Amino acid sequence: MPTRILLQLFLFLLSGLIAPSGAFALGVGQIEVRSALNQTFEAEFPLITSNPAELTGLVARIPRQEEFDRAGVERLELFSKLRFSVQTPPGGRSVVKITSLEPIREPNFNLLLELVWARGRLIREFTIQLDPELYANRRP
Repeated sequence: MPTRILLQLFLFLLSGLIAPSGAFALGVGQIEVRSALNQTFEAEFPLITSNPAELTGLVARIPRQEEFDRAGVERLELFSKLRFSVQTPPGGRSVVKITSLEPIREPNFNLLLELVWARGRLIREFTIQLDPELYANRRP
């Protein structure tokens, strides 16, 4: 009888080691800002996944106030003017594109973003610096 219990315990532990290898993961790359201060905001960042099925139903959004409080980040009014879309160009890498409805007049801010998909949730903070247009056009 004790060997049967040990065998069951061993199988239970073994199944716990195998389960995480089947889990899907989603990551994000560095944000690339394509706009300058006092312009409508344009930026995007790549989505990193080993399984394209992870992107099904993916939603990018500004998280609730509690998440900003937990991260110690100020939730600015301008965040309500941002729009997010998940895009996968033909033969290209999937990205989250961020745009604004109005020009952004804040030169520096921390953007907290929440990604939610069927198997998980991720909150990521991006530090944004918007240069005046004169300097932004000189960037390589």
